[in-house]
Amino acid sequence: MKSGEEKLLKMLDSTLGVVLTEVLGLLGSGQPETGSIRRVLVVRPGGIGDAVLLCPAIRRMKEVLDAEIDVLAERRNREAFGLCPGLRKVFTYDEDLNLLRPLFRDYDLIIDTEQWYRLSALFARLARGKLRAGFSTNNRRKLFHRSAGYEIDAHESLNFLRLVALATGTEYRPYYDIPFLEVPSPYRRWARALFRRLKAERIPIVMIFPGSARPEKRWDPDRFAELAGRLEKRGAKIIIVGGPDDKEAASMISRSLSDPMDFSGLTNLAQTAALIEQADVFVSVDSGLMHIAYGLGTPSVSLFGPGNRAKWAPKGDIHRTVYRSFSCSPCSLFGKIPRCPYNYRCMKSIEVGEVEEAVLSVLGRKRWKELSSLKA
Repeated sequence: MKSGEEKLLKMLDSTLGVVLTEVLGLLGSGQPETGSIRRVLVVRPGGIGDAVLLCPAIRRMKEVLDAEIDVLAERRNREAFGLCPGLRKVFTYDEDLNLLRPLFRDYDLIIDTEQWYRLSALFARLARGKLRAGFSTNNRRKLFHRSAGYEIDAHESLNFLRLVALATGTEYRPYYDIPFLEVPSPYRRWARALFRRLKAERIPIVMIFPGSARPEKRWDPDRFAELAGRLEKRGAKIIIVGGPDDKEAASMISRSLSDPMDFSGLTNLAQTAALIEQADVFVSVDSGLMHIAYGLGTPSVSLFGPGNRAKWAPKGDIHRTVYRSFSCSPCSLFGKIPRCPYNYRCMKSIEVGEVEEAVLSVLGRKRWKELSSLKA
């Protein structure tokens, strides 16, 4: 979704969405029809990160229900659901007439997983769902039969698991298996063949993604370039990934290396995921690809600024988070990042050396020292 379209939808949500939610709320939600759940529609607008962290909850549903699961997504996160096994169909509301198709299919359960905005809750109310569930973060709760509380500082995957447990009437279990994403076999074979020699020679593969959908979360490309140069001198193979919009930053990193591999703008999301799965460590800012690395079980180093690391950072011993804590941080809430009076000092204050140290910590300092001496 383009930024102009996103701004328009947010404006409509804060005006027309509020009014329509109140009107439909006065009409009531109607009596829920309880019984066996055979058909489920999961509504998930937004970016790649939300889609990825919803996958554990979708997999939990497959465990506890004998049901077909459809997803209503949007163009920018549709591909992420291709990494989430067990789905029957993925519709996109901002493409063709895919918004209308779920309206004419009877669902036993519709779960709106949007955290704040109301338009998705309105859709859930108008669709043919016997039982509706969603988060109770504002007056959107009036449109559901079952509404779940939302914890600001809980990891987002746990909020989704809690919502699904309430919606399905099953036990809430705050844990899940990793990896919870699955790379399609043809792409996995391609990536394994690509890195076979590096794996055989035990050369560490450090993958760098220098981009972000939100400019406020980005780190200076010059610093990514310096980091890449330092790690290459230690014996690592640097792989750069990203979309077409990341080509300029990727080129800057490539120029700092003697033998770069730059895939930016050349791969789709499934191919990029296959590359990430082969990495020894994945380095990026708070981004959708960071969540994919987490979902694939790839060790990571993530750089945080406006975002809430308690909610969004990968969890576990194989992950490191680099951040600067200021009195104003984190400032992002429900996807909104306010204008910063300090010129985003939280990101600008992150130094190359501390990111390098985090990478060394993930991979093991002794191994790196040995490889560095061999390189010299």
